[in-house]
Amino acid sequence: MWKEENSAEVIATKELITRSTDDEQRMMLYRKLNQLMPTEVSDLPHWQQDIDFLIDELEVPHSRKGPYRGRLDKKRIGILGYSRGGVLAGRVCATSDRVRAGADRQPPETAPSWLLTVPACSTVTWCSI
Repeated sequence: MWKEENSAEVIATKELITRSTDDEQRMMLYRKLNQLMPTEVSDLPHWQQDIDFLIDELEVPHSRKGPYRGRLDKKRIGILGYSRGGVLAGRVCATSDRVRAGADRQPPETAPSWLLTVPACSTVTWCSI
């Protein structure tokens, strides 16, 4: 849990997001939440290291003798994320040459502003599931 997670302002903002029926207001509240929780956003590089490690580990049985040898198509690796995991999916697609496609459960309007300025994110398949 992030240090900002239990602050009164974060909790109140999350409640407003939940109750809001206005999409524009909800987007404004999501942006406010990103500002209120900078530690959460700054943890994304660490999460990306986890994804890189996972891909490295998937490549191990692919290269050894055995039933999985040659089964991993390294040109077709994709990532799917929800909420902050969706932001991570965008970051991975924008910065990794091993991940070719991604889907984000949240719309890009709620993502941190740095993600939306990365040109490679245009290759990400943003979708609402």
